Amino acid sequence: MAQSTGNVVTYGLRGMIGKMLVFRRRGDLTIVASRPRVDKNRVATAIQLSIQEKFKLASIYASSAILDPILKAAYEASATGNQSGFNRAFKDSQLAPEFIGTPDVGNYTGVKGQGVSAKVIDDFRVELVKVKIVTATDELIEQGIAVKGSDNVKWTYLIQQANPNVAGCVITFMAYDLPGNETVVEINL
Repeated sequence: MAQSTGNVVTYGLRGMIGKMLVFRRRGDLTIVASRPRVDKNRVATAIQLSIQEKFKLASIYASSAILDPILKAAYEASATGNQSGFNRAFKDSQLAPEFIGTPDVGNYTGVKGQGVSAKVIDDFRVELVKVKIVTATDELIEQGIAVKGSDNVKWTYLIQQANPNVAGCVITFMAYDLPGNETVVEINL
């Protein structure tokens, strides 16, 4: 694939020429490639169908995201190189949030008002972190939404229900980004 920057002859060209070359624009670049060829008799594998579905959902998300002027501006502001707001939103929909290290539940003794926390990042923005605490027999003790710290990385949840029997409990942290990707971490006590 060839790229041309500032070429008087190719600047602004888009489309196919002579069923051989395709010209595309990406920012200030004109990209030249051979025309795509599709085998009409091919049968997609299960993995290919899964990837196509993921691609379709990412495209739908990116298309809807750039219809919101505020969100479009935020994606455009975080774009790098010749990315558009659409490209940035598309990429965001493909990457789930990540936990940095293990969530901090070391001080949890079941006392109301204590905090448990986790450090979570995303390539664009972490939208929400939920916390759920269940007993060893899978009975719900409590669940709720963690609060984002001033560093935009640490999320803290304050315990609302006293829990006299901490042994065997499971604390689950669920992090979500704007497109709804979820990452889950469970801590067994």
